Amino acid sequence: ACGVPLGALQRVVFSVPGTVDIEEMSAPSEPVQVRNMPSFSPKFRGFNFKAEFAAVFPNAKISAVPDNMAAALGVAHAAPEAQNALVLVLGTAPAVATFFRDPSKKHKYVESAIWQSWVWFTKIDLQDPYGYCGGLQLGDDGRTLRLRPPSSYKIPHHQARIRFALDNATWERLRGRCADVPSGVQGHLSEEAATDVWCARLEAALSALALKFHSVYGPPEAVYVLGGNSTRCHGRVTETSYCIPDSAKQLRRQVPVVIPSEDTEQQRICLSGLLYSAGFKVKHVFAPGQDPLARGWTRGGELYIWVSRQKQEADKARSRTPSPLRSDLTRKPSTAPGDLRKQLERNRRLRAGTVTEGISPDGVELPARAPAVRESWSKEGSHRPPSAPGVVGRARSARERGREGDRSPFGKAGGLR
Repeated sequence: ACGVPLGALQRVVFSVPGTVDIEEMSAPSEPVQVRNMPSFSPKFRGFNFKAEFAAVFPNAKISAVPDNMAAALGVAHAAPEAQNALVLVLGTAPAVATFFRDPSKKHKYVESAIWQSWVWFTKIDLQDPYGYCGGLQLGDDGRTLRLRPPSSYKIPHHQARIRFALDNATWERLRGRCADVPSGVQGHLSEEAATDVWCARLEAALSALALKFHSVYGPPEAVYVLGGNSTRCHGRVTETSYCIPDSAKQLRRQVPVVIPSEDTEQQRICLSGLLYSAGFKVKHVFAPGQDPLARGWTRGGELYIWVSRQKQEADKARSRTPSPLRSDLTRKPSTAPGDLRKQLERNRRLRAGTVTEGISPDGVELPARAPAVRESWSKEGSHRPPSAPGVVGRARSARERGREGDRSPFGKAGGLR
């Protein structure tokens, strides 16, 4: 590969259409198994990139990232000042992804999500007579969904799901070059007229998706459109708006739309997302349902929490290194008999004033000083603690010492009274 031995590679990241298998991610690790989403085929149960390419890249760490999530991470890398963004990737089937940074501004994590349900089930009004092809069909049980054949169509129609309103087949049909439907129901429009229809549908889709984003994360800072025929809308679609939910006066919020003008620029964004993901570990994955053929796009979103590798390793190193202060506080005193005898002897000599703490420049031993303590008095004033040698306090007079001897049970001579 470009003159580099495959055995010398240390990091390989694949970008594929699909979703990460949650069952393979019981701990913070690399997403390696990706399943198609949606494939509508129970026979396809996923492809484990780590197991299949271990022999090809023996020394590399292998991971796989869904392509629409790579686009969202690429936008997060390209716009470090953005707190969040909505990313729409056009193509054979439109896909939606989002990213949301740590609100504490400490860069602890980046949350990305795949929202296929937004494009598969959100309908938009069509202001043109060209309808849509394909679609979804609800089964007799009211729960099973089946994909209609591409030859089926509803032309004209007043609304369509975003998935079937902005796919590649729609563009081909607008130009009159779709082989799946009769020529009489196609648009046969010029490129300029087809672009106008395409931009009108894109504006309606972005307005509906921005409202979906607002219901989960709050107002989006920007909307990015990549892939497919998005470059045709560069300079034509520059902002979108949606009605703020629960607003008394039906206020509308304006959101800027970013569409790169060149395909190469869009490709760099997706590739930078793959490189950006290599610096993170997936700490947590959440999706409503375990079956990737049913979750993510039919029941809501699929959320991934990406934690920086450097920050995680620094936290682990910090937890393994004990604090010197903590080690001193938690250190238990020695209970060896020899140590106890030494401590008792030092205490006795300290009370007698014979412990030295060093030699002065003149060669005279300096007596050790006991820690200064403050003489305490009781509230009643009936007891005054005696002052020991080396302890800060008022010295007792001979009269006071004599009075204490009189109060002693042994008397002045030390005998019993």
